[in-house]
Amino acid sequence: MGLAKHGFVRGFTASSDKPLRENARHALCAYHLYLADPSLLNRKPIWWQAVAAERGISRKGQNGVLDVMASLIQHDAFLPAAGTASP
Repeated sequence: MGLAKHGFVRGFTASSDKPLRENARHALCAYHLYLADPSLLNRKPIWWQAVAAERGISRKGQNGVLDVMASLIQHDAFLPAAGTASP
C-alpha cells in the first residue's frame, strides 16, 4: 500500500506526503539490488540477504516484501521514476 500511495505502482497517483514506511523502503532497496543483478528475482533468500545487509535488518524473514516487489516487477507495474526517494 505504501508504494501505491507514493505513486510507485502503475495506475495509482501519489496521494501521501508522509514518509515511506519501513517495508516500502526495504522494497525500494530490493528494486535497486534487482537492477544491479536481475537474477535475484529468482533467488529470494539471497535477495533478502542482500537487502538485509544493505539496510541493516536483523530479521530473517522478508515478510512478503520481496513477493510484492517481484510481482510488481514481473507485471511491469513498478514505477521507479515515480519517486526520487532513495532506499
